[in-house]
Amino acid sequence: MKELNWETDLEWFFLRFWEAYPKERRMEKLKTRAEFERVIKKRLATPEQLIEGAERYADYCRATDRDPHWIVYPARWLKYGRWSDDYRAELDRTHPALRGIAEARTH
Repeated sequence: MKELNWETDLEWFFLRFWEAYPKERRMEKLKTRAEFERVIKKRLATPEQLIEGAERYADYCRATDRDPHWIVYPARWLKYGRWSDDYRAELDRTHPALRGIAEARTH
């Protein structure tokens, strides 16, 4: 298998991000795609960091049974750098009994 390159394989990375994001708010795909590309091109994050962040956010939303109304739209999530949020700390603060779920993603 060839090594992936963010410049030539951007669509592949974006689709992985899209699939990782909480399905209840997968909306505004074109806007999200543009924001994903902006973040990558400005080197604010790698595609892998965005995908892993989306996975952590989806885990957090599932673990806390988050009302879909309160799940951030993906373009906005990208715009405000939410991939770097510490969802484990948020779980500790709001749902201490669920900490193990968030920790599983980091090991």
